[in-house]
Amino acid sequence: MSPIALRPLRASDDARPYLSQVVLLPTRLQRSQALSALDATHVEAALDTLETILISGQLNQREPAREIAVRVCELQRRDLLKMRLHGLLSDSSFPLRNIVWLLCKIQLKVPENTVLRLYTHSDRETVLPYLFNLFERGKWTSVLHNIFTPHPDPHVKLWTQYFSRR
Repeated sequence: MSPIALRPLRASDDARPYLSQVVLLPTRLQRSQALSALDATHVEAALDTLETILISGQLNQREPAREIAVRVCELQRRDLLKMRLHGLLSDSSFPLRNIVWLLCKIQLKVPENTVLRLYTHSDRETVLPYLFNLFERGKWTSVLHNIFTPHPDPHVKLWTQYFSRR
C-alpha cells in the first residue's frame, strides 16, 4: 500500500477531509505528524471526526480516535472534548463501547449515570476497558467486586474475580 499524500493544511481550510485521510494512515507516527498540522481553528472539525469514528463502533478505529483526542487536548480544548464526549454519552442510541474506552485512555471521568449503565451493559468491550482502568489506577474495591460478579458476560465475571484476587 502506498502512503497517502496529504496536502498541507491551512487555518482557513475545512479540516474534515484532511482528518478523514489522517485516520487512514497506517502508523501512529504518520498520524501524529499529520495531526500536528491541526491548530485551534480545526478543533470543531476534529471533534466532528472523532464523533464519526466513535459512532462506527469499530475497534480498529480506537487508536486514531485517541490520537485525535490527544491533539485536541494539546490544543488546550480538553473542555470542549469533555463536553462533546459527555453529550454523546447522554444519547442512549449512541454506542458506549468506544466512548468509555476513550474516556479511560485520556483520563477523563466517566459520568456517574454512565457508570450505572455499565453495571448491566451486556457488551464486554464496553465494560472491560472501564474495569481495567479502575484496576490500573488502584481504584478496585470489594464493592466493585460485588457489583460486577453477577454481570451477564462471563469475561466480565472472570476479570472481576481476577481483579479481586490481586
